[in-house]
Amino acid sequence: MLKKCMIFLSLISGACWAGSQDVGIQGVGISANSKTIWINIVPELTSGPCPIKGTVRLPIEDSIIAKEVYSAALTALAASKTVTVGFNDAASCIHNSHVVQTFYIKK
Repeated sequence: MLKKCMIFLSLISGACWAGSQDVGIQGVGISANSKTIWINIVPELTSGPCPIKGTVRLPIEDSIIAKEVYSAALTALAASKTVTVGFNDAASCIHNSHVVQTFYIKK
């Protein structure tokens, strides 16, 4: 299921995601106001144009993808697993945070 999510995210992104990083998850949330899910990560991202490096986001309007990533993030948080987050290294920011392009839970 997670591999499908990762492949699907990379296919629909339409852009080359140049950044990825292994991180731990500190928290996961949903905001009706910003219409995004967010994932607080450590360590912070080391590259990319967005000023907030400790949070990645995904629009809720991408409902299938958002639900999949949200579920995977909660699973990783509960199991204290490391994840690989892929993001677009171009100027692709939501509320000053990088947009999730791929999400993979590691063993």
